Amino acid sequence: MKKIFVLIVAVVFVLSMTVVCLANGVPISGTITKISGNKVTVQDEQGRQRIITTNSKTFKVGDKVTVKDMQIQSLDSKNLAPK
Repeated sequence: MKKIFVLIVAVVFVLSMTVVCLANGVPISGTITKISGNKVTVQDEQGRQRIITTNSKTFKVGDKVTVKDMQIQSLDSKNLAPK
């Protein structure tokens, strides 16, 4: 019985780590909700927030961005237009 319990715990751990690793590679589109130093908070359409570390100063709150591999990959083109 103890061996079965250990096996089940090990399988659950491996599967959960696989999901976490795959989730980091999925692109997320969202809106920048907060900027604090080099930390940018991006909120997706479902309300989930990701905190991304960046050295770029080109972002502002309200910008629509795409995040992949914990890096901001692109800005929405309308945010880049001169105002």
